[in-house]
Amino acid sequence: MNGSGGAKRRWWHERRWWQAAVLVVLCAVLATVFQAVTGVHGDDLAVYRTAGQAVLDGSSLYDSTFNARLPFTYPPFAALVAVPIAIGTWGFVQWEWTFVSLLMLAVIIVLSYRGVPLTRKRPLAVYAGFLILWTVASPISDHLGYGQVGLFLTMLCLIDVLARPKWLPEGVLVGIAGAIKLVPIVYLGYYLITGKWKALGGGLAGFAGATLLGFAVLPRQTIDYFGDIASLSGKVAVGDPAVFGNQSLRGMALRELPDALVGPVWLAACAVLAVLGILATRRAARLRGDLAAFTVVALLAAVVTPIAWTHHFVWLVPAVGVLLTPVVGRRGIPAWSAVAAALTAVVVLFRLPRVGADLNIPILGFVLENSLLWAVLVVVVALAVPGSTRKADAEFGVDDPKSSLPA
Repeated sequence: MNGSGGAKRRWWHERRWWQAAVLVVLCAVLATVFQAVTGVHGDDLAVYRTAGQAVLDGSSLYDSTFNARLPFTYPPFAALVAVPIAIGTWGFVQWEWTFVSLLMLAVIIVLSYRGVPLTRKRPLAVYAGFLILWTVASPISDHLGYGQVGLFLTMLCLIDVLARPKWLPEGVLVGIAGAIKLVPIVYLGYYLITGKWKALGGGLAGFAGATLLGFAVLPRQTIDYFGDIASLSGKVAVGDPAVFGNQSLRGMALRELPDALVGPVWLAACAVLAVLGILATRRAARLRGDLAAFTVVALLAAVVTPIAWTHHFVWLVPAVGVLLTPVVGRRGIPAWSAVAAALTAVVVLFRLPRVGADLNIPILGFVLENSLLWAVLVVVVALAVPGSTRKADAEFGVDDPKSSLPA
């Protein structure tokens, strides 16, 4: 009996390794096809590569000597992380970054789509299918085209929430992500809202440790960055923030309101959304688990920032995974979840913000031009609305806050 059970476990682990190998090969194929078909320009990747080279050369990251078309607006620790991509030819680095980004996308999908009904029977088909769909959809295709870093940061956070090694304190990887790009610092608000004080301490420690490492290697650069962070942050707004690509609340306000009203309306909307976001986060944590609640915070963080380009909304990937996972205590996928997932699919696959920007029809154009923003808000509502009660959780034997994703 034991021998049979051991053989079954070995077969299962071998099968998982085989499936992982298939996903790796698929990522390599997709990277090659994507680069050949789209002609990746990699503007952001060029910035990271130049920053890594600046570390090797000992040159500055934040003045006119920085030899890239766009400025480097990230903390010095991010430049240390970028050193490996300073090595190799530009063409190879572009393909390599696309391939590694797709591997990270695959990890995100595997972690957050395990509860999708078909996954237990056809895991490889589910993971591969969603990998292909997300690769051709915005925001991932835009992310790959620019050579952005968002998938790496999302993967770090997901590992912290769902697959963190026991020896690693909760929150540390989220803090490290914040030391690479400051936006994930806002994600630590999740621990404040849910009262996870040890995790908040872990996040702050991760951020401080990574920042101190940056200071140890690049002391002058670190002082320059944190001493002039407001000025550097202002350089993020490369291009016109009123174009359809900026799907934040402020972006919509810039497109629709007189200049004098943009600031007050945006701040008021952010204040209202902050209150509603706290309520939504607490409810999502109680009804759906950690991933759902963390995703609510991450999506709202993008919405309230001054600039949120379409490729910043990579958190829609795990969001759809949660939406397509049946809620404990209910049969099937809640209607709100199905509607939100379908709306997201239509918006990202057909790139409706661009369609709306090209339309000359007032109301329809407005709705479509801001459709990614609407989709995000609908997703947040769907993550918080349906679910089981604590009583139902107890009846179903659920005692793990990560229970929205079965092992």
